[in-house]
Amino acid sequence: PSSEITYGMVAADLFHSLLAVSTEPSLLKIQSLFVLDENSYPLQQDFSLLDFYPDIVKHGANALL
Repeated sequence: PSSEITYGMVAADLFHSLLAVSTEPSLLKIQSLFVLDENSYPLQQDFSLLDFYPDIVKHGANALL
């Protein structure tokens, strides 16, 4: 793509907006999928937010492992 703004930058900006609301610790579980052709040209780029804990102290950091 000719744009200097990448899909990853857009995803990072969205996650930053989600986390900037609070100063409390948060834990995100994110899955990314990149499908490339034989020339490493991106055919598909996906980011999925699988889980979001706004306060890991309440849930316990080890509960997600």
